[in-house]
Amino acid sequence: MLLKRAVIILGFILSLGIVVSLSFYASAESLIPSWIKNTAGFWVDDQISDSEFIAALQFLVKEGILMIPQPVEEKQEQQSGFSNTNCRKDLTGFVTMTGKFTNGQTPASQIYFILGVLDADGAVLATGIGVISNVEAYQTKLFEATAAYTGPFTKCEIQVSDVFR
Repeated sequence: MLLKRAVIILGFILSLGIVVSLSFYASAESLIPSWIKNTAGFWVDDQISDSEFIAALQFLVKEGILMIPQPVEEKQEQQSGFSNTNCRKDLTGFVTMTGKFTNGQTPASQIYFILGVLDADGAVLATGIGVISNVEAYQTKLFEATAAYTGPFTKCEIQVSDVFR
């Protein structure tokens, strides 16, 4: 009984492959050619054995008539870090950096950032903080970090300060 159930499941999966692989060979009236339907029907009606049906499917695969899609492993090519950052001074005396942060492979409950407000020589004029919470592996989230500073500045830099798992 277990073998029959496994064969039924295998047959169903292979039938899906047949629909995809052979749809361009099928007539406009049917996506599955009648000879495949007949063979499956013989098996369902116990006119052919499980081993004969499996042999028929194996033949179709071997001859390239039926293609079984192979699972594709997802590769995480996304780089962790900051992107699309924007630093600006508002009228209330704060410098704010916004952007996106992409986490690495380990989820984090909280990630703290340090914002540096710099002059033209790279000297730090002010620092501030930002935090994002509940970041899954490879997840990208918007962030905001703020520093209290009213004077002129040239640029901002941001870096990860602490990560809590």
